[in-house]
Amino acid sequence: MKKQRDLLPDSATLEPNFNEEHNLFEHIDLSKEIECCQAYPEYPSIIPKLEFYLRDKNTCDLIVLIGEHKFYCQLCVLQLYSPYFQRCSIPADCNLRLPEQQIKPRIFPLIYNWMLQDTADVRPKQLQNRLLLDFYKAAEFLEIKTLLDDIWQAIGIMDMSETEAYAMLATVRALELLNFEVAIFARISRFFLVLVAAQQFMELSLQDVCRLLNSSSVGVNSEMEIFYSALRWLSHEWPTRQAHVTQLMSCVRFGLLPPLFLRSLQSKQSTQVLHCITQCPLVLEQIEKAFIYASTELYNSGPDQFFGFDVPDFEVPEPRSWIFDKRCAHHHDQHKTFTYQQFLSYLQSLPKRGINCWQSFKYLKESIHCCTASAGTK
Repeated sequence: MKKQRDLLPDSATLEPNFNEEHNLFEHIDLSKEIECCQAYPEYPSIIPKLEFYLRDKNTCDLIVLIGEHKFYCQLCVLQLYSPYFQRCSIPADCNLRLPEQQIKPRIFPLIYNWMLQDTADVRPKQLQNRLLLDFYKAAEFLEIKTLLDDIWQAIGIMDMSETEAYAMLATVRALELLNFEVAIFARISRFFLVLVAAQQFMELSLQDVCRLLNSSSVGVNSEMEIFYSALRWLSHEWPTRQAHVTQLMSCVRFGLLPPLFLRSLQSKQSTQVLHCITQCPLVLEQIEKAFIYASTELYNSGPDQFFGFDVPDFEVPEPRSWIFDKRCAHHHDQHKTFTYQQFLSYLQSLPKRGINCWQSFKYLKESIHCCTASAGTK
């Protein structure tokens, strides 16, 4: 055994000059992507499966009750869009009842489909205005701001004619949509005198009449038409409305009334209503202030210079949206006074010309003084 072991060659003899430090990985380029010889299997998109899951009645975790109707929903979908659902406590039986006066049963599935991005049945411009208003009411209750903005633009109060906008007032009132109510009153301009001529004006509440008479957008030819409109409303249920004289007269911008008309208000009145109005302390004060400033304006001088003594402060009122109706006699001179009876006669002529006769009224850029003068319009 010893001899055989001695006969085995030494390793150095068999592998002369062998490099023990040779590194295999130094010769492999690892910077390139290694191509997989086996392709990944193609999986279907998750979106259809997710949509099926969200719509599947058997997987829903919330039942919304409105009246006698049940709607099976995914709570997570409702919470994504509605802060109302984010806050509300979900009952143990997962049945949540919503007030029918806030959300109509026909509206809720439209909103839920909108949340699921199924807009085939909820394109705002394809819905009637009444349905859109119900839609808005529900979205307002659920606090879905994005949907509120879309519906507001779809209804487009400011793009409607003034007649169409006013026709929506009753519906808006029934739904208690204050934003739309304010927008409708702001929309009334050239339609104002047509409204004053109608029975509906007489039936307006004190708040509504004040809102109109306080507006700078209402279309009139002179402030006398505002004064006479207030007189017409007060006279309708006199003396019941006598208590509203001060509040209603505060809407009249006495500084815009012609001096001759102001002087006539300081004279003896022919009717009980006018007498009561002109004897009201607040009205007397406003007439006095307005008359002083209107008179000094005629002489193109300040009130202190004209009278030689200090006069009460008086803020110059903002002008109205002045209009001109060529078929109205007293519109041919804004500074000419006319009687209440003449105003009523003009109002009586408007219904005969049709509800849209206001569209022929022109906005004035400057005052006119006779029918031959050129009335600037815009």
